[in-house]
Formats: sequence, structure tokens, C-alpha cells
Amino acid sequence: MPAALEKRLRAFLKHGFRENPNRYLFANRNGKCYLVGKVTEYGLWPLQKALSIERTGFHAFRRAAASELLEEGAPLAVVQRQLRHKDARTTPQKHGHVVGDSQRRAVETPAAKIERHVVVKFLPTAELLPISL
Repeated sequence: MPAALEKRLRAFLKHGFRENPNRYLFANRNGKCYLVGKVTEYGLWPLQKALSIERTGFHAFRRAAASELLEEGAPLAVVQRQLRHKDARTTPQKHGHVVGDSQRRAVETPAAKIERHVVVKFLPTAELLPISL
């Protein structure tokens, strides 16, 4: 678990956690676990609407996290384990477009840096000057 997430979780347990008979980490006021459909309907969708973001479900966050891992250079095998894909072919099938985009950017980024830092002045040489007859 990342240290930042652990810190937030510890703070929640100290200040926001409500004891409940089933010992759920996140429980509603009745001590029951939240239903994904209700969290989506009453939590996620209103937030997306307020932010003018197209309506999605929670699976979009999973896909975004996987894409972000690949963008940052994580090997496919690491992303596969993180997503718990049993079949090794699933990860590149679902997120292969990111690998292609990353490869394109990997080539374009150094080219852009070179373009920014190299100033080339072409001065006319004797061969390019007009000949006076």
C-alpha cells in the first residue's frame, strides 16, 4: 500500500470510522455496506455532473489507473498483476493502445527537446550565392 494511502486510511480510522456489527471499513448509517449502484447513483454521477464530466461507472477508474501505470512505464506484467488479470493476453488487449501511444511519445519527446535546445542557422555558402555574369 502506498504510504500516502496508508496515511489517509489511518486518519479515517482515527477520526471517521464508525463501529458497526459487521466490522465493515465503510458502512452506511445502518451499519451495512454501501451498494455499488447507490454509491454510483448518489455519489459518483452527481459529482461528474457538477464537474461536467461524462457519466461513467467505477470501472473507468480501474481502466484509468491501468493506463496511467502503462503511461509511466510500468511493464505489462506489473500492470497485469495489479489488475489481477489471470490471462496475460487480457492486459494488452484492454490497454494496448496506451503502449502504442507511449511508444509514439517516447520518440517524439526527445525530438521535441532537441528542437527546443538546438538553434540551427543556415548561412548561404558560396555554392548557394547567385553567380554574377
